[in-house]
Amino acid sequence: MDFVHQVQHVLEPARNPAFAEPMKRYMKNHFDFLGLKRPEMAALMRPLLKETAKQDEDWLLDQARQLWNLPEREYQYAAIDLLARNQKRLTVASLPLLQEMIETKCWWDSNDAISGHILCPMALRIPEVTAIMDKWNESENFWLVRVSILYQRGHKAATDEARLFRYCLRWAGSKEFFLRKGIGWALREYAKTNRPAVEAFLAQHGERFSGLTLREALRPTSAAQRRAISC
Repeated sequence: MDFVHQVQHVLEPARNPAFAEPMKRYMKNHFDFLGLKRPEMAALMRPLLKETAKQDEDWLLDQARQLWNLPEREYQYAAIDLLARNQKRLTVASLPLLQEMIETKCWWDSNDAISGHILCPMALRIPEVTAIMDKWNESENFWLVRVSILYQRGHKAATDEARLFRYCLRWAGSKEFFLRKGIGWALREYAKTNRPAVEAFLAQHGERFSGLTLREALRPTSAAQRRAISC
């Protein structure tokens, strides 16, 4: 039995209609669900993912694509988990598939996982990823833009501050909810490493950002600091 069928073999019997419908509603009815909670799914997937440790990139990308094309949302999660578990073996050759995954069956749950668990570590070891993020940040697809803004959120001291601020400023005037929230989240995460830099950036440019962005970005700061920066 190949990997994709193994995944179906373990997930399908755990289907839970009582959870599936509320999960679908939570995701605005964009996707059908098997009804598996993430801890349950992780436990079921763990033995299968462990067996993929020696597979090459071509195999990983092929299996991820097959999983991605299955109807229920848990299979998209499985595709992401497969690539995240094996991201150290991914190269620039994986970027077309990752872009396809971001642009199709797209929503915040999958795209934030791709940016945080796959692209974030890849960018630290593959310089070419940064050049792709530059292109995505100029895309007309706001999901690609959001990923480009969030991909550094785990880089801490290795964050390219100038690039992060440039990306955020480019989209400061966007009316798109997910971009406004994503910019705030990215700045809040970087503030955990360099709060003075984020506060100075917002003190200079805060009037260009939405209230939602500022609320998200300034969550770690005191009420007095929020008032000073928001003025």
